[in-house]
Amino acid sequence: MKTTSFRISSLPTPAELLSLLKHDEAVELDGNTLIRDDDGVWLTNAYGVDAALWQSFGEAEAARLLDRVAAGIEYGLVPV
Repeated sequence: MKTTSFRISSLPTPAELLSLLKHDEAVELDGNTLIRDDDGVWLTNAYGVDAALWQSFGEAEAARLLDRVAAGIEYGLVPV
């Protein structure tokens, strides 16, 4: 599986993110990895914790996720 990586300074648009996931690519967004499978879209955070599952992941969900990543908000459990 190919992985496409993005840093906060160059995040994809929601449409670009959906296109990458649709073509069976893993997408790394500033350390968070997104993978689509039969259950939906999984997000594994930068610490290796499966932190989210969207069973329905469309443009609105992609936009919210990208906004949160751009704001530096982390998903799931993180070390303190």
